[in-house]
Amino acid sequence: MCKLLIPADLSECELVHIPDAVYMLMRDTVLDICNLSANVLRRIPAKLATKFPNLTELHLSNNQLSSLPEELRHVAGLTLLDISHNHFEALPQVIYRLEALRKLRAEDNNIKEPEELKLKMMDCGQYLRYDHIVVSKVVMVVL
Repeated sequence: MCKLLIPADLSECELVHIPDAVYMLMRDTVLDICNLSANVLRRIPAKLATKFPNLTELHLSNNQLSSLPEELRHVAGLTLLDISHNHFEALPQVIYRLEALRKLRAEDNNIKEPEELKLKMMDCGQYLRYDHIVVSKVVMVVL
């Protein structure tokens, strides 16, 4: 069976969880972009990472998230992660295991202090934005 490479936009659907039907209907799909923004999700199931390991972008902004599943580390090609406008008090540890990550948006959370040293160790070479602070490998600039 032919596998299709497509994005999935489930934003603004008032989802409180990701229905099992999504996984079933997309079982023959290679999902590269997943937009779950502007819902009322409190958690992301581990199944999302295991069923869609080819994600390159994951948009989770404007939900009620405070954690991410450790299984997300298996999404080896994830280059963009947007967790802005949620309830994170610290950056989830799994973020530091995402070797391909090049763009992180995490502004407007409850993150108390920037974790710039850990972020510098990620060797991205591009800017990581969170809590209105832009951090690169070398310079920290407050916007």
